[in-house]
Amino acid sequence: MRSFRSWWLASWLVTSAAWAGVGIHVDVAQAQASTDDEARRHFRLGQAHYENGSFLEAAREFEQAYQLSQRPQLLYNVYVAYRDAGDLVRSRDALREYLTRVPDAENAAMLRARLESLDRMVEQQGTTATPTEAPAETTPTEIAPVETRAETTPDASLETAPDPSSGEGGGISPFPFVVAGVGAAMMIGGAITGAMALSSQDTLDATCPDRACPPGYDFESEANDGRALALTTDVLLIGGGVVLAGGLVWLVIDLVSGGSSSSSEQPPVTAMCGPDGCSVAAHLEL
Repeated sequence: MRSFRSWWLASWLVTSAAWAGVGIHVDVAQAQASTDDEARRHFRLGQAHYENGSFLEAAREFEQAYQLSQRPQLLYNVYVAYRDAGDLVRSRDALREYLTRVPDAENAAMLRARLESLDRMVEQQGTTATPTEAPAETTPTEIAPVETRAETTPDASLETAPDPSSGEGGGISPFPFVVAGVGAAMMIGGAITGAMALSSQDTLDATCPDRACPPGYDFESEANDGRALALTTDVLLIGGGVVLAGGLVWLVIDLVSGGSSSSSEQPPVTAMCGPDGCSVAAHLEL
């Protein structure tokens, strides 16, 4: 029965480590949510400044939002705000970075032509430009879509895509936590049945030392119950450990891949048990 005690101890250690890992991930997720909230705050301040005509302050707020969220759509807002503030150099730099990050933008051809125009103007006028020069390089029909994008597109992106590292905003799948939770629950169940098996064996040893039982005591029935509990313990502890490990590996794969895999795709981790034992298979696409 010493092996049962070892299994019981190991199960609690593995379970504690598993939940500690889940806690670390929760802390990371909370930190990410805090960063998104801060980026959203800067974006809304930028909107307010832009609507009030404070274009330079708006550009700085949009830059802060971009630095926090790394969403390339915000570079468009930076370009617009600096352009309307008359800072041609920063406007040009933001537009160039935007086209680099989003080469297939909806109005990419027009924006590339605008970038060439800005390059020529900066080259001719040096590194500064007065605010009165900015309207000369734009037309009213071009400003209207700029304001619409500044008011809607980035904000929608910030609201609907909590994970900046994912271009599609998929986030981390909840399934690894479910799998790990099932494995942990199995191991806890195994620890409980292990304790019951130990108790049954201790009772049997105390009642029937050297199998010398009191009259009427059903030794075989008690022994069979103990063996059944021991077998159940082995299955729950080993199977639970495999499932828990599979969930943790799946979580690591999800973190490495940025949570971009959809729920309809093949799960990256599969766990199975057969007559010869249990195994975990991991599938990772790079």
